[in-house]
Amino acid sequence: KMNPDSLVDSVEIKKFLKGFSPKTDSLDFLINQHLLDNSTWSPTYASVLLFYANPSVALPRRCAVKITRYETREDDPEREHLSEQKTIEGSLYNLIHETVDSVVEIMSNVKIWTSDGMKNVSYPPETLWEIIANAIIHRDYSISDDIQIMVFDNRIEV
Repeated sequence: KMNPDSLVDSVEIKKFLKGFSPKTDSLDFLINQHLLDNSTWSPTYASVLLFYANPSVALPRRCAVKITRYETREDDPEREHLSEQKTIEGSLYNLIHETVDSVVEIMSNVKIWTSDGMKNVSYPPETLWEIIANAIIHRDYSISDDIQIMVFDNRIEV
């Protein structure tokens, strides 16, 4: 059972409430938004995911993002195609930002052959943001598994 003080005093909720209108206290916000259980005062899953620095530590579920880079176009990559693997953890807002930044960084090293020669792969930033944000926000958190993002030479799979 997690102590609500760890959320009330968290950096994440303080950052969030800094731009929140009307000005409100973090405990009042958590209570009014039903982010604490009314009878036990325990933080809900949603509050831990949103405002706890590392939800994977506080929840009995895996809720990180694993990014894997395979240097191939194959549907079933082999171990030898594995180039890089990275795990990202944190509150949902930070998880989205760090994941997008990491995928963009990994993609900046992917080159493809075009009629104009070798070019860097790029996707519209808003497309990557939308796909990654949706995967993180809408995943089934009752399943204990990290979100998997695989970057291939010719595609990204989420």
